[in-house]
Amino acid sequence: MKRIRVGLLIESGPAESWLYELIEQLGRIPFLEWSLFTIPATTVPTHPLMRRYPALERAPRKLDFLPPPHLLTVKDGQLTLESCDSIRGAQLDVLLAPAPGRLRGDCEGLARNGVWSFEIEDTPLGAGNFGLFRSYERNASDFCIGLVRQNTELRSGARMLTVQPRFQFEFYDDWRAEALLSLAVPVCIELLRMRCDWPLDQREEAPMGEPFAKPSQLRTIRVFSAKAVRYVRARIRREGAPREWFILWHYGDGRMLPDRRPNDWREFTGFPEHEAADPFPCAWAGKEYLFYEDVVPPNGHGRLAVVPFENGCPGTPRVILEKPYHLSYPCVFEHEGQMWMIPESAENNTVELYRAKNFPFEWTREAALAEDVSFVDTTPVVKGGQWFFFTTSSLPGGVLASFLFSAETNGPWILHPCNPVSLSPDNSRGAGRILERDGGLIRPVQDCALGYGYAIRINQILELTSERFSEKQIARILPTWRRSIVGTHTFNSDGVVEVTDARRYKH
Repeated sequence: MKRIRVGLLIESGPAESWLYELIEQLGRIPFLEWSLFTIPATTVPTHPLMRRYPALERAPRKLDFLPPPHLLTVKDGQLTLESCDSIRGAQLDVLLAPAPGRLRGDCEGLARNGVWSFEIEDTPLGAGNFGLFRSYERNASDFCIGLVRQNTELRSGARMLTVQPRFQFEFYDDWRAEALLSLAVPVCIELLRMRCDWPLDQREEAPMGEPFAKPSQLRTIRVFSAKAVRYVRARIRREGAPREWFILWHYGDGRMLPDRRPNDWREFTGFPEHEAADPFPCAWAGKEYLFYEDVVPPNGHGRLAVVPFENGCPGTPRVILEKPYHLSYPCVFEHEGQMWMIPESAENNTVELYRAKNFPFEWTREAALAEDVSFVDTTPVVKGGQWFFFTTSSLPGGVLASFLFSAETNGPWILHPCNPVSLSPDNSRGAGRILERDGGLIRPVQDCALGYGYAIRINQILELTSERFSEKQIARILPTWRRSIVGTHTFNSDGVVEVTDARRYKH
């Protein structure tokens, strides 16, 4: 197994909590060899209150699972020549310097693949309470954390991968901890590329955006007042009314985008007292069917059900697939005159392919497309005679990473060179089958930036080949199109029936 030599350059003393957790995550990667380099800690602030804040941010733990540190020296804010030579002597593949802003000097050749650091909206790590106002404003659309390959002067260089943390936490400290832990994701991906001798990712070289301006006192009052009101309302509603998923349907007009007029959508009633989600309509032999996830109370176990349309409306539901593990997202599709289905079976650490033995009620398992992995909402599509599979996995720090594979229908998956497709919670999990519209492909995805199942994005696939992939957002469906709903996370169409699901507080 090829080994990757990784160096870590940090200040001496106890590590900050986020850094300890981050390195602990990376330490689980079996092909890494670590070297630890420390420099003297910066001067402690003189004001008593300012001295207490760093103490809260630091964990009473040391990185004891790493080798003993090499002590380096700094002169006039720069690494000394002797310190640089000490790092070069370790013959590193990469040097991680989480916050290199105070370091300058001759860093040429410190590691074969350079010095990697982290940036937040073009702000070096350690520059204060990053994202404080955006976390309370729940403004996730333009906030991201990036992995940066520093230039030879240890100033901001080429940005490699960015990750967007979720904004679903009530308190800033909870969000900050998860956001920083999510930095493990782009590091892991780039280290894997390095081990496989793939080129390192430099697709995102544009700047992250303007640094976040210091807010005025008036804006500060508005932000935190709104947050307080929202928090009190949420607490009251949560204590008084649990939430449930339900399905809405109507006959579409061919546009394949939801018509947000609520009166046009009718509610589907499944098994009594059961929740219903992940609807997939399907036309076969001149009849309409609706496949969906049936959620069994009281533990929320998921099984798959189907309901035929009778006289233009959904009839009586019937269970078609139930396992000891959770099933959902019954992605049904036709191929070579037969009906197939890829349900979500992440709880079993598999991606399973089923074929209809007696459509729509009897299904037989044909193959495991992937094993020993936890992928959710796998969605296939054929483009140019080639199969592609979009799927999503949950990574450290709660990051949702969307991946793309190519393969035959039941053949081994081949990792697409444009992976990961997304590291943003607002653009990762599949939200329904990929639709054809005006000769192009439309991909619904979940927007989980403010919590699971919050909204839906409609993306247009611009390019999809064995070598390239790109898409752009053309619509966004917020949980405001119907009164009383607080989430919506699936949209599907078979060209005749359009369906969506939504979440609401139980009556």
